[in-house]
Amino acid sequence: QEAELLVALRRQAGQVKQFYGIAIEVRAAPDVTISDRLAAEVFQIVNEGMSNIRKHTRARSGTIDVSNVDGQLRIRIENPVPEGPAAAFLPGSIAERTAALGGTIEIDRAAPGLTAVCIAIPV
Repeated sequence: QEAELLVALRRQAGQVKQFYGIAIEVRAAPDVTISDRLAAEVFQIVNEGMSNIRKHTRARSGTIDVSNVDGQLRIRIENPVPEGPAAAFLPGSIAERTAALGGTIEIDRAAPGLTAVCIAIPV
């Protein structure tokens, strides 16, 4: 059975597609397990990431990857940048939530035509 968090994220991605025409794929490693409290925070972080794709890019698609690696919950929110390379940015509310959870955030703009917000939260 799939974790409630993933069900909720996929439902949210479905709404983004229905209302805005942006196809966001939510992928998760099979071993992802997190507490309910952390799941609520992760939902808010990922939801904000989906919202940022809609508000701040012209992307019509995106990918969200969730995994547990080395005792950390890793979240990667990635989207194409059809408007060209993204200027340096830091999504404020996502950064604040991540820091409050003792995590780190970095923006990956190395791959041409893609931008990713990479979050690591200790579990």
